[in-house]
Amino acid sequence: MEAATNFLAKWGMLLVIVALSITVVAVLMFRFKLPPEYQTPLLVLLVATLLAGLAAAMGALALLGSLISDASQVQRSLVTIVLALVLIIPVFSLASKVGTMPTINDISTDLDNPPVYKVVPSLRHPIDNSLDLVQERMDTQKAFYGDIKPLKLAASPDQVFDEALSVMADKGWDIVDSDKAAGHIEAMVSTAVLNFQDDVVIRLTADNGGTIVDMRSASRTGRSDLGVNSQRIREFFAALN
Repeated sequence: MEAATNFLAKWGMLLVIVALSITVVAVLMFRFKLPPEYQTPLLVLLVATLLAGLAAAMGALALLGSLISDASQVQRSLVTIVLALVLIIPVFSLASKVGTMPTINDISTDLDNPPVYKVVPSLRHPIDNSLDLVQERMDTQKAFYGDIKPLKLAASPDQVFDEALSVMADKGWDIVDSDKAAGHIEAMVSTAVLNFQDDVVIRLTADNGGTIVDMRSASRTGRSDLGVNSQRIREFFAALN
């Protein structure tokens, strides 16, 4: 019993170290887009998760064996289980979101006349999601994100323009185009760890001394944005308001 416990503890620890190493490789592949398609690093990450799951099982068995046979593998087993869960929980959390969130990656406050990207298309790659407006996407937004509407402010377009740039700077967004006279701003947003990139465009329209703010946020990769784009619009409007 003790020999089996020692075996499980030893190889469980080695396996979780391998899983951690593979996860680091997957993250680097995501960040540096090697290859440009996100499916390959996603597959690598899934392999790491499966290995972490196996390591967690081995650690749990080793822990149980240590408690029964009084083997000295409790600490090693606990470390294996904790490290494995650090890898498993975030992946399963994202997987559960994929199963519950709508399949949409482009959100706009105006579906009849969405803000138009001028510079962003030249920054995107051919394999990135299309920015073309299709009826299916608009129907999905109406069904799941009916609260996403233009923001009406009492301030002038010039004032709102300056404040919008300030809010974007505070959020760390990368401004790729700004035209105050046209009331037009484009920015790129990158996630901290995996470097997923989304594109934002702001359109300001004068309205009886005030301003109507329209916004569009679109993900470059992935069929579902997991609610990120709609949440970005809500948070931006809250900060701007």
